[in-house]
Amino acid sequence: MNDSIFFFFYNLAHSSELFDQIVIFVADIFPYIVVILAFLFLIFYKKNFKETILIFFSSAFAWFLAYVLKFLFHTQRPFDLFPNVVSLFP
Repeated sequence: MNDSIFFFFYNLAHSSELFDQIVIFVADIFPYIVVILAFLFLIFYKKNFKETILIFFSSAFAWFLAYVLKFLFHTQRPFDLFPNVVSLFP
């Protein structure tokens, strides 16, 4: 199933320069924008301090849990499995 999902998205790559640039932006730059906006929201949203602390620790716990699960359930990346795959990112 992972292979079919990968090849679905891989076949979309290199079909349009605009689409490739959008994918690169969403993968490289957009996560930083989301984190900065979330941080600014937490700074200016001072409705309840306990709520802000809960959001922070929930996010930290989710990050830690994702890290542990990624370590426990390791799967090979598609570019390791398929030698003919060319990366979209330089």
